[in-house]
Order: sequence, then structure tokens, then C-alpha cells
Amino acid sequence: MIEGNLNKLIDLNERIVSQNEKLIRQNDEIISLLKQMNGEEESSEKISMDLGNGLVFDETGQVSTEGLVFNQKDEEDPVPENLLFEKNDTVYFEKSLNPGEVLFVANSPDDEVGIYRLSVKSSDELKVSPSEITEEITRNFDDINYEITLDNLTGEAVTYQFKLPLLVAFESLDKDASIDSCIAILDDEVFMNLPEMIRVAMEDGAEKIHLPMKNAVATLGAPPALMNHLEFYKTPDQVFDKLF
Repeated sequence: MIEGNLNKLIDLNERIVSQNEKLIRQNDEIISLLKQMNGEEESSEKISMDLGNGLVFDETGQVSTEGLVFNQKDEEDPVPENLLFEKNDTVYFEKSLNPGEVLFVANSPDDEVGIYRLSVKSSDELKVSPSEITEEITRNFDDINYEITLDNLTGEAVTYQFKLPLLVAFESLDKDASIDSCIAILDDEVFMNLPEMIRVAMEDGAEKIHLPMKNAVATLGAPPALMNHLEFYKTPDQVFDKLF
């Protein structure tokens, strides 16, 4: 068991090092590009940098959202009024919710995007299902007595990106107020696959997506039609003010 945990720690460390190296390379490229745009360097070579998240930062200083598919009405009107997101046969964000329930989009430990539902009920003691998320809950929330259930509506994997959605569920239960079913919530993290998460949410009926301000750079260059569906937050209270 110790050897297995050690291997997991080694693998996690290697992933962190790899991500840090990628961020350093991206930072160097950003600095180089900004210097050229400021006239500090002369170069006839075109620079195009992949920022991840389906975004490309080119030599003109524009960010293209090639990871998202937009609905172009015709050649004379390349910027659409509405995005084309074909809804799935089963749409989860159109089903009614009870107080204490919240829908959110998150990644599993294997980076699978899924739609999850958190259900919170009053209890004399903490009860958590599935049990593997208990440690994450007790590490982030002290002395809570709730019955907490996490359901993956689109797969089998659990997620640990639920801290902000869980706070919203607590607030919903305490206020005895239901959350609009067409609302999707993203946890307070930086997401490397933001376009995919937005697509999953909207294809399943979400009309408004609450996401942390730290992801705002990933939406640069997106058309107003998309931005109308996004609500950025800096603190949980800002989300509460919008929802209740």
C-alpha cells in the first residue's frame, strides 16, 4: 500500500513539473510577443502561440476561440448573434431542482468532463455519498452536519471540483430556495479545458454559467453571444447575490 501511494505521489509530482514547464514556456512566449508588439524587437516571423483551452494567441494580438464552434449565419455576417449548441436528447439543466440541490460541470481525476448534481439535506451528523469524497469535504468544511450526495449524471467517475457548488447547495438549503435549473456552476479553479466545459453545459441546456474570474483570460476574443451566457465571480457571495 505504501509503495502504491508513493508511486501515486511520484506520478503527481511529474504532472506538476510538466504543467509548470508548460506555463514557463507560455510566459516566455507571451513576453516575447508583447515586446514585438511594443516595437522592442524586429521580426518578420509570424508568431502563433497555443494557449491551451482551445485558444490561440496570434501575432496580431488577437485570441481566437478555435476550441468553440460558433454558428455563422452567412459569409456576410461572420459574427453570429447566437452560438450553435445542439442540445442533447437528455438535457439535465432543464429539470427542476429542490432546495439544497445544485447542478455543476466539473472534471473527474481522469479529466473527463461531466455534469454533476449535489444534494444536501439536514442531518444530525455528516453523511456523505460516495464515501471517497468525504475527506475532501472534511478538509474544506469544519463541523458540518448534512447528508451530502454527489451524483454523476453523465458517467461514473467522481469529481473533487465541488467546493463552490457545495457552498451554493448549503445556501440554497438554508434559505429554502431552489436554484434555477438552467444555471451551471464551475468551481473556483483555473480550467485548462474551459471551452469543452462550456460546450458540455450548454449542450445540456444551461443558459447561464457561473465561473471564477481567474478564467476570464480564456474567454478573450469570444463573441458577445457567448459572453451573454457567462457570469464571472470573485467570491462566493457574488454567486449568492446572483442566485438568491
